[in-house]
Amino acid sequence: MNGDPDRILPEKHLPYFEVLDAIRTAESCGLCSLEEKGLRGYFDGLLSDRVLDGDTRQALGRSRGYCHWHAHYLAERPDTFGIALLYGQQVGLLLDFLRRPPKPGRWVAEWTTHEACPACSFQREGRDRHAQVLATWWGEPEMSHAVKWAAPLCALHALSVLDRIDDPARAAGFRSIQGDKWAALASELDEFCAKQDHERIAEAFGSERDSWRRTVDVMVSGKWVVHGGGAP
Repeated sequence: MNGDPDRILPEKHLPYFEVLDAIRTAESCGLCSLEEKGLRGYFDGLLSDRVLDGDTRQALGRSRGYCHWHAHYLAERPDTFGIALLYGQQVGLLLDFLRRPPKPGRWVAEWTTHEACPACSFQREGRDRHAQVLATWWGEPEMSHAVKWAAPLCALHALSVLDRIDDPARAAGFRSIQGDKWAALASELDEFCAKQDHERIAEAFGSERDSWRRTVDVMVSGKWVVHGGGAP
């Protein structure tokens, strides 16, 4: 799996062990689990320490608050007072916007022209960092063994790692392992669908019973791992 046995690797620091532990313990894509953990920490820190911070509020003003996904994630947090303070500011911005009419037919365009969601930027930075760690250490026995025996990575995270593996032999090894995992999932999905046939409907389900759910996770990542459109 390592196309360059003489490749010099950096020292193993906390990011390495965070990625390794997530790959080993997550029930689905380990990098999805890391991304959601980071997102929880981001909003916990926001609500406990930064609700009234001037720089934070200015950034949220420039971004019109959080994007759709992250605003709803925030709304599920228990600190309702902090959420009320943050979105009180947003209502104020909306009212101010109504007092300054744009050109006819430009209301939506003007309101939706703003800086990127701060949580999206935070999440994207974390995704890039985790993918780089896995790409750097792919081929090292401990990390490679963990990936081999773990649940498959989702498409977005696997492709993010492949973008960062510059050695063709190491990239081929990573593609092979992920491809085998996705192919096995496809076979389970076929078996799940086959057992819907009237001739097999009485057969008990095996490991394929939740293959449809795992397929969704692979194709679109975890619930709060957002693709494109101003999101990460």
